[in-house]
Amino acid sequence: MIQPSKEMLAPNKEVNGTLLHQRYNEKITNKEVTLEAKDVVGSFMGCYFKDCVIRIKCSAQYTIHMTNECRFDNCLIWAHTKQSGGNWKAWFTDCSFKGWYELRFENEIISCDFSEAKVEYVHFLENTDRNNLKGLYYPVVTIKEINKHYEEWEKAPKPRDYTDLVWTSKRNGGLIAMDLNAVTKEPHTLWQAVEPLDFVSTQYKSQD
Repeated sequence: MIQPSKEMLAPNKEVNGTLLHQRYNEKITNKEVTLEAKDVVGSFMGCYFKDCVIRIKCSAQYTIHMTNECRFDNCLIWAHTKQSGGNWKAWFTDCSFKGWYELRFENEIISCDFSEAKVEYVHFLENTDRNNLKGLYYPVVTIKEINKHYEEWEKAPKPRDYTDLVWTSKRNGGLIAMDLNAVTKEPHTLWQAVEPLDFVSTQYKSQD
């Protein structure tokens, strides 16, 4: 488990009096890195992060821009600001997530832990095996390849206040992780309706 106390990676560039990161294809190991958007936005295009703590203090649109084509290996990804909207074009292996997420991951997530994260509505476009996504506990459920099963999903009875799936999700495969509390005030009723569907699953946190 990555400890949240590491040497801070210092900015390497100044633009109009603002210190920021302008890094390309670097390997960054065992550092604490802060992603934030000020007057000028930096970039880590194509960088490889190993054993790092990534503190996100900007909205998802800037996070996605700054980490485009990056790889994260055994890192703590800590969103201090809710990450909502957009497609995150980065790779994550053996990482832990904290904070609030509501977006799409374009690349396969490998052996990552979301047990300390608030996963409201996240679409893992290249994942079909929830075993690579640890810590997605009830009331978070996963829906596999909704593009193949949308009619079955629609036929299942839902609470009257149920909020439908994001329309763009319906044409994609992968896995949707959805917090039932975010789409209805009757999460147990919704779960009873969709539990029989073989493409819907969840996991219960151990009481030990």
